[in-house]
Amino acid sequence: MELDKSLRIAVHICRPAQAALSGEPRWLLSGQKNERDLPSLICTTDKSLSRLTGFYLVPEFGDLMIRSKVLNEGHPWLAAGKRLDSLSQFCNVAAEVASEWKKQEGTTIVGDVILTARTSTFTIAGRELTLPAVEAGLFRLLVQHRGSVVPRKALLDIAVLASRERISRSAHPRECFLRNHICILRRKLGAFGERIITVKLEGYMYDTKSPQPTRLDRFSPLLRMSPAENCSDQAASRRGKSSSQ
Repeated sequence: MELDKSLRIAVHICRPAQAALSGEPRWLLSGQKNERDLPSLICTTDKSLSRLTGFYLVPEFGDLMIRSKVLNEGHPWLAAGKRLDSLSQFCNVAAEVASEWKKQEGTTIVGDVILTARTSTFTIAGRELTLPAVEAGLFRLLVQHRGSVVPRKALLDIAVLASRERISRSAHPRECFLRNHICILRRKLGAFGERIITVKLEGYMYDTKSPQPTRLDRFSPLLRMSPAENCSDQAASRRGKSSSQ
């Protein structure tokens, strides 16, 4: 769909998917490659496919979606846009947010890092780097919050969105999933991987300053670990046990 010969918008009619265990309705969103860089109007339907039940105007997906995604009403993609009460609001809302979405086509500079809005290519200290989809999402979120702790849940949400894998809802597999991809990101960044700091019991931080012991709050100290220490702590523990026998 094209509005005023200036804004192209993809339209998606999402059919019902299997409901969540809680009974919450879900919908299947399918996309095409030529729609990835377009903002989208997502329409959800009832079980009989006879009525549209919801309308969401959301930013472009970029390379976050390969073929399809299962959505619920609280999904981050829907939350990132605006919900419409009816289709009569569509043109006004689209015109209102179009300028904001066009800005995403440019670049953002944070320190010596250049971020592109919806691609997996970055420039860090003059070096161009292309990351896998999950690591790109994690790196973008961390850099955008430079110097602040990004909670594990926020990082997990981004990682799960970009991943092709089915991730268990239980805490331990999800924690391992995030830790593994943080490890991969550090390795891909090479020497710059030391900028990603582990914050015990909280999340991770991107910081270009030299690591210094810092008290985050009265419950959890800020523990800064090197990439090797963070990714191979279990292996080191096993080696220590073997040498003591």
